[in-house]
Amino acid sequence: MWNCQTHANHGCISESRHDRLVTKGITSLSDPPNIISRAEARALGLKRYFTGKPCQRGHVAERGVISLDCVECVRTRRVANLAKARERERERARKYRAADPGRVRENWRRWAAKRRAARTASELNGAGRPGAAEGIHQT
Repeated sequence: MWNCQTHANHGCISESRHDRLVTKGITSLSDPPNIISRAEARALGLKRYFTGKPCQRGHVAERGVISLDCVECVRTRRVANLAKARERERERARKYRAADPGRVRENWRRWAAKRRAARTASELNGAGRPGAAEGIHQT
């Protein structure tokens, strides 16, 4: 995120969003309140607008021009879905490991052998030497 004096009321907006606003002739969003209707935002080619009115869940935040969703509701929903997806993946992995433990062990052995070989090869190439990362060669 990027801080801009022109858009002081927004504190942190992305540099690309700042550029889009400035090129569209919007040089100040700091005139309280920063209300812009959906129609105006759409006409200016913006992705979000702000009415100053709370959403169904009580958030007073920007909304998407296309989806009409409040950005706080979207963020909350994304976090909740991410947690659910992680738990689904953990459960899937548990079932996979329980269904065929021999295959899991064999996959682990193959992976560990490949890592050992890669580590040995990198040490032979001098990656383990002090200064090797900087490209300093001692002869």
